[in-house]
Amino acid sequence: MDLKEIEELANEYYKNLAEDSKLKGDFEQVLIKYLMFHVPNLDSDSLFCSIHQNFKEGHNCVACNLQYTNERIINFLYSYRTFQDVNTTFSIFLMLLYLQVECILGYLKMVKIPDVVISERFKTLIEIKRWANFLKHPKSFLLVHHPYWTYEQDLLEEIEKSDKVVIDSAFINKYYKGDKKNVCLYETLKRKEDLLVLFPNPYKLISDYCETQKDFMTLISSDKSVRDILENEASTQEYFENEIE
Repeated sequence: MDLKEIEELANEYYKNLAEDSKLKGDFEQVLIKYLMFHVPNLDSDSLFCSIHQNFKEGHNCVACNLQYTNERIINFLYSYRTFQDVNTTFSIFLMLLYLQVECILGYLKMVKIPDVVISERFKTLIEIKRWANFLKHPKSFLLVHHPYWTYEQDLLEEIEKSDKVVIDSAFINKYYKGDKKNVCLYETLKRKEDLLVLFPNPYKLISDYCETQKDFMTLISSDKSVRDILENEASTQEYFENEIE
């Protein structure tokens, strides 16, 4: 491929970006939902930055670390007008959510929330983590032929009536939470054709995720033992110097 051919391919790509699509419209709504939730007022702290209000002495890094991961998500969503491929869009979207999920899970483990409680109270975190597992460690999905990538939207009724193997959240939760069902997964997917990957509806996912984020923040604000652990583990030296004084 020479330089001219590369230029022609790039021009065709950017020409296609100008076309409207349901994918772009759906992710525009995701951006609006997420911004309204996290930045309800431009003159006040963002949702995650408000975590600082729970820690009066020194600087606690929980708020800033979560805000950094949030900026990656928001910056990606700002580019919704360039979205044109379901597989690429959802893979990046889910992985950016997952990077933040791992931070939240890390803090939950730090404050000694049992795994069974996390699985029940923070189900959306687990769902996102398992989708990330599928993307990072596809296992027997490597043996399928030309899967069709889509997401939960108007096609749902049509999909439910088909006899295709559908990789959706139920499938992911069954086969990508560990290795116990790898043999069954292999038998289900090997040499499989006419297979559908059905990503979650992005608006519902981000709405559920926002509620989970709020639940995590409520845990911090309402539970002194949680705040004490995070104060001890994640505050600057200034906090401890003030304690000694």
